[in-house]
Amino acid sequence: MVDVNSVMCPHFYWHDARSTPERAPGSFFDNLKVAVEEVRPTHLVMAFDPPKKSGPTVRAQLYAEYKAGRKTPPAGLSVCRSTVWKNAQAVGLCPMYVVGYEADDVIATLATSRSAAGCGVVLYARDKDIAQLVTDKIQMVDVRNTEQDGKVAYTTGRQAVKDRYGVWPEQIVDYLSMVGDQSDNIPGVRGIGEVAARALLTDFHNWEGIVKQAKEAPSSKRSRQVIDGQTVFMLARSLVRSITSVPISYSMDAFRMPDNLDWKRLIS
Repeated sequence: MVDVNSVMCPHFYWHDARSTPERAPGSFFDNLKVAVEEVRPTHLVMAFDPPKKSGPTVRAQLYAEYKAGRKTPPAGLSVCRSTVWKNAQAVGLCPMYVVGYEADDVIATLATSRSAAGCGVVLYARDKDIAQLVTDKIQMVDVRNTEQDGKVAYTTGRQAVKDRYGVWPEQIVDYLSMVGDQSDNIPGVRGIGEVAARALLTDFHNWEGIVKQAKEAPSSKRSRQVIDGQTVFMLARSLVRSITSVPISYSMDAFRMPDNLDWKRLIS
């Protein structure tokens, strides 16, 4: 399951800086090919964010300042997105979006429902909040350039999330809700940074445990920060937590991998 926007943007900005933005779609599909060859999926979901003209997302309706302050993206990024969509359709893939919901919510809904049905799921995304979905049945895949072997794909699970962020996947929502997310303009709890958030979650497991401890020892500086930050935290948690109930009209058959997918056409 691919969060197209998050994976595609680095390709676009890398090529745009070198005045070759038209090469970004092919670069995106080249990496996707490497990931698909590693995972060998039976189905491929390519989830897009909905176009802005379709209206605000659920999160934007909840919090007007959500993603406020972001610079207007270059016009070429929209062209790149459209090219990826059209080229995917041309070779028998099924790109999709759902009005009002971000791509990672679509992925969260499909990933949790398919894993609950006993299917293995692999996510290809770059946003850190997607790590909250990782379980024993839901993994992530990434593609990196290496000097010896060129592009290499590898899958990661729960331990990789812990190694990267210092917390387990089920703690990611509370971790990000404490520290905030500047890129999405999500506020965090004042005075609690990444190091403190990791330590608190290590000791008390989740936000509820942290608040309980703070109320039992309310005189410390850290306890006051926690108690005073409860309202901000709950807002942030509602924005960070993936939505797993997106109304999706597609059947999984629509996402079945085509036989003999024409990668050369996509990459060229």
